[in-house]
Amino acid sequence: MPRHRNRTSDATLPRVLAHPSLVLLIMIMIVSCSSPGPPARTETVRELSWSRIALPESVAASSLAAVSEALLVGGRASSGGDQPVLFTVDASGSTRPVPLHPTSPYAKVADLISVATRGDEVVALGVAYGGAHANPRWTVWAGSTQGLDEYPQTFETFGRQSAGGLFDIVITSDGPAIAPHAGYTRLLVSDSHNGWQTFTAPAGSVLDATTVGDRLYAIIRTDDAVGLWTADLAATRPR
Repeated sequence: MPRHRNRTSDATLPRVLAHPSLVLLIMIMIVSCSSPGPPARTETVRELSWSRIALPESVAASSLAAVSEALLVGGRASSGGDQPVLFTVDASGSTRPVPLHPTSPYAKVADLISVATRGDEVVALGVAYGGAHANPRWTVWAGSTQGLDEYPQTFETFGRQSAGGLFDIVITSDGPAIAPHAGYTRLLVSDSHNGWQTFTAPAGSVLDATTVGDRLYAIIRTDDAVGLWTADLAATRPR
């Protein structure tokens, strides 16, 4: 009785290899799987020459915005008790206070954590913590560089006991808007000369940043304090 031959891998391999097209396909698959992909893009990080701007006594800066040819800085001062502060900084580093007119109790001790401008219009978002559970108590402000008034809101406006998670105020085409949250160590800046560029900040975390003309301003938390810093973007452009 004749035996049937078993089809093993050893028996089928020669038949596969006998077809040149299959051999070529296998070689292509092997080469494709082993070929390295394109090299990863490397990020070019540029160094800037930063200098620190002296702030008024006891002031902690929290927010920045460009206004005309100056810088607008918001925050809080501790001298004589906590109080909100807003002031402009010109190109020479000189400061000019912007009068504030708080109405509600929490506005009188608020930290102006966000400011925004459009033309002569200025809006701000302030926060203080209080109550039995130390919840954030938000305050909104509007005016100009000649002065800002607080516009009191009800406790329910920003979520009652669940209030929190707000961090920015902006001016849209429909009016001011509050955005529902910052620390990074690099700045991504775009200008018409160089496009998008990445810059290192002084050792610490950047809390806010903006540009006024060719100058870059940033609020930076270092190991010992929170300070206002500036650098010249024009110095990074090719000559």
